[in-house]
Amino acid sequence: MFILVIQAIRAFLYPLTASVDDIGPDGATYLRWAADIGREPFPWVSVGTASSTLLYCIVLSIVKGLFADSILAARVLNLFFYLVILWGTFDLVRRIGGDRMAWIATASLSLDDLFIFIKYVQYELLFTLLTLIALRFTLTCLGAAFNVFDRRNGGSKGPQDPSGDAIDHFAFVRLSLAAGAAFGLSFLTQSKVVFLPACLLGCALICNRSSGRSRIRAVVWVALLIHLSMALVGGFWPWRNYRTTGRFLLSSGLASLHLFLGNNPFANGTLCYPPEGYKAPPPGLGPDEIEAHYRRLAIRFVVERPFDAICVLVPRKFYHLFELFRPRNVLWLALMVAGVGIMVRRHRAWEWMCLATVVFYIVMVHAALYGWGRYRFPALPAFHAFVGLALVELRLRVWLPG
Repeated sequence: MFILVIQAIRAFLYPLTASVDDIGPDGATYLRWAADIGREPFPWVSVGTASSTLLYCIVLSIVKGLFADSILAARVLNLFFYLVILWGTFDLVRRIGGDRMAWIATASLSLDDLFIFIKYVQYELLFTLLTLIALRFTLTCLGAAFNVFDRRNGGSKGPQDPSGDAIDHFAFVRLSLAAGAAFGLSFLTQSKVVFLPACLLGCALICNRSSGRSRIRAVVWVALLIHLSMALVGGFWPWRNYRTTGRFLLSSGLASLHLFLGNNPFANGTLCYPPEGYKAPPPGLGPDEIEAHYRRLAIRFVVERPFDAICVLVPRKFYHLFELFRPRNVLWLALMVAGVGIMVRRHRAWEWMCLATVVFYIVMVHAALYGWGRYRFPALPAFHAFVGLALVELRLRVWLPG
């Protein structure tokens, strides 16, 4: 609790003490895109690669309109996102692991690099918050659905929701639609989350101990509702891209370029451009041909040099993603791995496997692309849940209330 109080005070002072010019590596670009959105009819905006961070640019445009381009207002908004992330992490871990574990997980998260991004005009805090909300709704709606279908099949009469609260038979429908909407908003912030719902649902299907028929029916219904809601909320942007460019694009059309940047002879595990002109696409190619060109180069590198691509680059990407050049991050990673081991050994509930799936998903996405420290942020609430689990189960002496 003491750590959280100190970090909260620092968080409130941080927007006031940070330099006005220190807005992050892409801050100026996002401010320009936000200005473009404010000037043009929505949603037929022509903001180029801003489509990969559309929702953040829209939010930033609203903030700029209300507070006359104030950088401080954008930082106060980030502060709000940060505090809600801490609260949401505490609530999530408390419901599946208890108060003591929740305090530890939230305290360790507050000490992570997420705090630094309060001062930056970057999308990471919004993306992390929306992913956390979607995860929370998904776990709750799955618990409610398992409970409903177990009762219909004459199974356990006790609720399976992590909170232990009784839930009516139609609550899982509302919760599933809410989870899908949150995933849709998260998709509009960064499209890399597009396959996360399917991974979570597959994990729940495998790990839940309900009877086979009720488990399958519950996951199928939840999957249909989540993906329907996600498509309704986030699907307009790929449709807009198709209408304006004639191409089906989930986000900005740079996926193959990023795949190439992470998989070429000059790659080092993080964002690193090869020498100018190296394997540049021939002149006169259209956007689709350029995408196919970079995709072929990346796949050819992996096929022809699998040792370099898998045994050399993947550990480097992992190293940069978790910033293991910092001793603190090495300790947290060791505790997280210990927490996963404890979960498997002691047969923790399926909710914990879903948390592990979030971390694994983010790692695998950037094992295919490249690692950058801020790219791990959406996995941090789940990551530090396992840190809390490890510290509680290993019975380390941590001063906590109660």
